[in-house]
Amino acid sequence: MTLQTLQIPPDLPSAAVAYASAGIRVFRVRPDKAPFANCARCRPPTEKRPNPFYIEHRPEECRCTARTCHGFHAATTDVDLVRRWWAEQPDAN
Repeated sequence: MTLQTLQIPPDLPSAAVAYASAGIRVFRVRPDKAPFANCARCRPPTEKRPNPFYIEHRPEECRCTARTCHGFHAATTDVDLVRRWWAEQPDAN
């Protein structure tokens, strides 16, 4: 078995693509490290913020179309998706 060294570029978009290409699951967060917001169907209601759209489910079983809705559960090795994420939000972490 050969151990391959992974070369990680210094800029975040390229680093994310390098990790995904190597089979390491990637997800993005906002520059302040806050996760991307859950969609209305996935945001649990609170006492101060009711949410009539919420559908109870486990994050890893989510069927919504917001691909970053559940933080690390949205992690992927799909290089095209990773490129789209950073094209949409170049300063994401």
